[in-house]
Parts: sequence; structure tokens; C-alpha cells
Amino acid sequence: RWFQLYVYRNRKLSEQLIQRVEKLGFKALVLTVDVPYPGKRREDIRNNFKLPPHLKVKNLDSSFEESNSPEEYGVPVQTLDPSISWKDIHWLQSVTHLPIVIKGILTKEDA
Repeated sequence: RWFQLYVYRNRKLSEQLIQRVEKLGFKALVLTVDVPYPGKRREDIRNNFKLPPHLKVKNLDSSFEESNSPEEYGVPVQTLDPSISWKDIHWLQSVTHLPIVIKGILTKEDA
């Protein structure tokens, strides 16, 4: 099993999530680098979709309890870090023993 990871502005949150997935026996991290901002989900906009209040993003349970900011899909807006760079890959390597697969690089310019 591989775990799809996004880097959050709060690096401690990312690190805690990595520690959990290591304990759960995941074999690799798949770092998504092409989604620093949520996509424009036209169907969700048209249908005025909101995550029902009784549903929570389980991996981030209680991580955002004190946040009063608007949410998208159960996570406060501006939570993902859009400034991911190679420095962040080196940071990830320092906090995990798992292999890191980088997902979302389509051209050499993306790298």
C-alpha cells in the first residue's frame, strides 16, 4: 500500500501524518505536487456541494478544530502549500524512511 500525501503549510501536520502511515505499514509515500490549489470542480459548484457537517476528513481528524476559515472538502482553504520545491523533498527524506514517489511532473519544466 502506498499513501498519497499532500504537503500542508503546517509541516508538523504533514510530519504527524507520515508517522501514522509508517506505523500503519504503508510501503511508500506518493507526493502530489501538481495540486497546490484545489481544482475548479464545476459539478460541485453547480450543485452547491458542501461536505455534510457530520462527515470529517479522517486522516486530519481534529487537526483543524480551531480554524474559523471557510472549508473545501472538509479542510480549511489555504491549507495546502503551493510553494513546494526540491527543498521540501529533502525535508520529507529527513522525516521518513519510506521511498518517495513524486506524482504530477509532466515535463522537464515542471521539475
